[in-house]
Amino acid sequence: MKKYFSYLFLGILIFTLLSCGGSEDSSEIEDLQRQVDELQSQLDNEGENDASSSKKPSSNLKINSDDDGNLDIQGTIIEDSKYDPFFRYIDVQNLRIFVLDGVNEEIILKISSTYENMLQDNSSIDPNMRQNLLNVLKERYVYQRVGYVGPEYYDEPPCCPKITEELGDDAGDFAHSQIDYIWEKYPDEYDSQINEVIEHLLHTLTDQGFRFAFPEDWNWKDPNSTVNMAMYEAIEKDHYNITGYEEIKSLDPEGFNRVIATEFAYWMILASWDMFETAGMEANDEWNIDSSEELRKNLPISYDLYKNTVETVLSPPDQQYILNLYYGDISIRANTEQDHTEWDNEHHEDHHHEEDSEFNAEYELEPGESTGDPMKDEIEMFKRAISENTGPGCNVWSDVPCPEFPNFVKTQPSKSKLPIYDESTCEGSFNDREYELKTPKDDYVRCLINASRSDAEPYFVLGAELNPAVKAQILEAEKYGAEIFGNWGPILNTLVRYGEPDVEYVAAQTCLYTEKYGSSKYEPCYEYNLNYYKTFDYCCGALHGTPEPLAPVRFQTFTYSAPETAYKEDMLRKVTLHEYVHVWQSAFKVHPHSTRCSDEQNVLCELGNGPLWLEEGVAEYFAVFYADKKGWTDYRSTMIENLNGAQEIYDQWGFTLRNSHDRAAKDTLDQHECGCGGTIMYNMGMWGAAWLINKAETNNGFIEEFYPNVAYIGYQEAFKNGFGISLDEFYDEFDEWLDSTPKSEKIKILDTISMY
Repeated sequence: MKKYFSYLFLGILIFTLLSCGGSEDSSEIEDLQRQVDELQSQLDNEGENDASSSKKPSSNLKINSDDDGNLDIQGTIIEDSKYDPFFRYIDVQNLRIFVLDGVNEEIILKISSTYENMLQDNSSIDPNMRQNLLNVLKERYVYQRVGYVGPEYYDEPPCCPKITEELGDDAGDFAHSQIDYIWEKYPDEYDSQINEVIEHLLHTLTDQGFRFAFPEDWNWKDPNSTVNMAMYEAIEKDHYNITGYEEIKSLDPEGFNRVIATEFAYWMILASWDMFETAGMEANDEWNIDSSEELRKNLPISYDLYKNTVETVLSPPDQQYILNLYYGDISIRANTEQDHTEWDNEHHEDHHHEEDSEFNAEYELEPGESTGDPMKDEIEMFKRAISENTGPGCNVWSDVPCPEFPNFVKTQPSKSKLPIYDESTCEGSFNDREYELKTPKDDYVRCLINASRSDAEPYFVLGAELNPAVKAQILEAEKYGAEIFGNWGPILNTLVRYGEPDVEYVAAQTCLYTEKYGSSKYEPCYEYNLNYYKTFDYCCGALHGTPEPLAPVRFQTFTYSAPETAYKEDMLRKVTLHEYVHVWQSAFKVHPHSTRCSDEQNVLCELGNGPLWLEEGVAEYFAVFYADKKGWTDYRSTMIENLNGAQEIYDQWGFTLRNSHDRAAKDTLDQHECGCGGTIMYNMGMWGAAWLINKAETNNGFIEEFYPNVAYIGYQEAFKNGFGISLDEFYDEFDEWLDSTPKSEKIKILDTISMY
């Protein structure tokens, strides 16, 4: 209104000047002209200030959508130790979103996108009222907290950054202005993720924004405020039931008033947006109005409150957009800007180019020469596979054209992205003659086995722009494996595409993890992985890494080569299930000895999982067996195909499972004319497992008798207990069966064991 009257006054002045044109009044005219010029300058400045005050706040988020609704979301997540323990945040429309360790970047950008969608423009928005709200969010340093799974994950989740302890109540920083958390859900609880996000964003906006921007309507501390009148109308008409919050009332009366007002606001707005179905909600014992029409008919004060305030500043989220965001096939790319102090001090970004680094020297060895260090020799081999490549592939071992990734934005590694695990401590120790001495240490062994149990969510290291469906399938298979064999781990999943464009990040982040929870050092780990990953082929597989014996966190690793190809060929879930069987098997190997030891003079080897073929054959058998039940593979056809391959090797060369007892024996087969190490280990190995299951008439010979007892009594004794024969007797009987039983009779056992 001030500007309107100023322009009116300016018009009057100009009219006066035009109508008073005598020369005798020239000095007066000049004086008036000067006043006009000054006023015009003042108005111009006011216009600039008004324009800047109503300018849309900056956002670290870019969202693109095509005509089919496919989303491409890019966001910049800031890393800064200042707000410990919230080491990451993203700023969107004057709201800071603080993130605890363990939270995936994908959900951070989804939360940010949901909030951004609430601030779309539409014909009901009042620019002044919205700007008032946004100014409050900025001036009060309002923030939203995000954590992983729930409070139990952190023992006691922090209320606020630690700097709050040093700041007063009127702190000019992010300290006090928050209300509650948004929790990233487990995949099996993901159906509730949309509601989790919308509910707690609304809690923050109404309690920390509306309450201060529109106090007459939204200050729940004022009994005469509109929000209180609307809420009590809903309570009196039996549409809002607050009995579930009564316990709070006796402990914290003000907290009780805050909670019931904030929850009321959420229910009222969700109904006004007609968003119950999209949020996965329905009318319930606490709130029984699920549409805007019902709200209008039954709760007029609430309806007016929504129309007069909420509708003028927030836009109802686009429901199809929200569904696509959380359930669609979308592209999400998180860039990271960080406070480099910690990273640069410990792992300088150029450390792997320093000339004095023993792990980064440019090797100039002739083929066949050795540095004397097996690890360096492997690195040299990897480097040659890249530097000597003259074909279309990414390395000398591939002829598939190396893919291109135009305009690719690389990801920055970060310690703050690492998960937090509980550590286990077991009282006891082993000596190098433990088994021979027959010293019972059942309690110690049991503790070490239980240390491999873990409910921690699998951790993923993957480059930007990888199809999210790849990760989803791996996670699906790992969850299925946990349903069958129990929760073991934690698991580190490293996904390396063919020609991985984000290879520096994937190598670095993997090594940060293994350095934190294992015994590996970052520098040699990074140098090795960086070169190793570049040699991966177009297709495809996974490598399982066993846990470190006696480690406080007995994590296990899956390294995927070209998982995008395995996904396209519909083999990724079966491959993952195979690796999860290894996780289960390895949980029972607790003694500090070689995991594939076969030297019978080394008594500790007896306490491992036995022959290599048994370990791999059982993993492949159970992977195919259980994957078939999900429709991920065909059990019968796979078993028959593998029998054909195994039988062919036996008939031509006479090799059996005896010839795949350990890694060295398998390597000998690979170097033989048959090149059949893999065929014996996997194809014949899974038939060895099938034969034993058929003999025991149950899968439990492996699941309940063999693997759970190897650490107590050794694999030889556990084998006898599980299957009623010794390993040597098995070799004799299986060889005879393989040699003399007709193929049709061999296949018949599938009809029986497929039912177990």
